[in-house]
Amino acid sequence: MVSTGEAAVFLGVTPQTMRRWDREGRLVPDGRTPGGRRRYDLARLRDFLAQYLHKTHQNIAYLCSSGKEAEEKVAIRKQRLLDFCKRQGLVCYGVTEIKGFDKSGLNRLLSEILNSEAQRIIFLEDDAFLSSGREAIQAVCASKNVEMVIVPEHEEQDGNVYQETKVAL
Repeated sequence: MVSTGEAAVFLGVTPQTMRRWDREGRLVPDGRTPGGRRRYDLARLRDFLAQYLHKTHQNIAYLCSSGKEAEEKVAIRKQRLLDFCKRQGLVCYGVTEIKGFDKSGLNRLLSEILNSEAQRIIFLEDDAFLSSGREAIQAVCASKNVEMVIVPEHEEQDGNVYQETKVAL
């Protein structure tokens, strides 16, 4: 049995996410210490991880924001990505934000592509990340057969029009 912090590290999430999943009933602890601290079984965490990756990492939405960008604007852009996914029937649990070209965010994106954790990566067309790293991400996606979807700045509201960028191998 491992602690909440150890389980979080194993799953690649924060301890806060572990506690939220417990409250939501998504991943309840296997036991508690006499002091009430959560404990998780590693075998069950492995099973959960396989199921979680299968369900949530098929479609991954990314958003690059500058450190100076207003939270309201970031929230609107995140919602655009989520709305697009919903209209297209793409299951996408949240948006991964890369703040100011943060290396850890870029590393996470590359890791998800290279480790075959994604079938599809979704960006907004006006994302600053694409202005400097588009070709590199396209090449990495193509090498792992991951589809790169770019949501046009002025997408039609019926959700039927979107641009797919695929790079031939």
